[in-house]
Amino acid sequence: MTAASFLLRIAARSSALVLVAACARPAATQTPATNPTPAPHAQTGVPAQGTPGGILASFVTEAMIVLPAQRLHVSVPDWADKVGDPRAYLGTFDDEFAFAIRDHGLKVHWAFPPDLARSARRNPGYTADPYELTLAPLPPVERDPDKLIADPLAGQLRTFTGLFDARYALVPVELALVPDPAGGHAALHVVIIDTRAARVMWKGDIASDGVRDFSPAMAAGIAGRLADLFTPAR
Repeated sequence: MTAASFLLRIAARSSALVLVAACARPAATQTPATNPTPAPHAQTGVPAQGTPGGILASFVTEAMIVLPAQRLHVSVPDWADKVGDPRAYLGTFDDEFAFAIRDHGLKVHWAFPPDLARSARRNPGYTADPYELTLAPLPPVERDPDKLIADPLAGQLRTFTGLFDARYALVPVELALVPDPAGGHAALHVVIIDTRAARVMWKGDIASDGVRDFSPAMAAGIAGRLADLFTPAR
């Protein structure tokens, strides 16, 4: 890593803000060790007073799969032609999140997107493409935590966790570049799913500060702040 890229990550992470949504209802089979502290409500656009670090720290000791970021949505007109290939930009976030977990000193037993992609290539016809999950069953469950996640998504996630002897799946559902008074900002919607119970355990949104010009560093900032949520508070 060059000194310039390292400084770019630090600058991006220092400018990001975390806005966390409410937790979904835990599954009845959840154990105390995997029951994260409910995340506080936050009003979109209101600066958070510091980062609520550690609210997902209980998942650090759990076996979990980390799916690739699934969708990119760009609604800032001036940025649309600057993003480049959407999958490549989402891949930047995936790489930055794995880097941020290591950079935070977290020792995890997680399978990251490259691990899932290799497994899918070794098991053609058995696993889904981890970059193209069927997300349609997810919104109804996010609206009503009493509902179970339906197939095919439930089966896709259960297959991957089975291959890696895991139970939980971290799914970055959408990375959006949205307009605001400053120009625009990045926002990530992410969920954690108990694949055995087919329930959403936690859902949240992470947003960067508004900036005038598009910068690839926003992906690093969002990834770093997501990693903050898994870092035990000190």
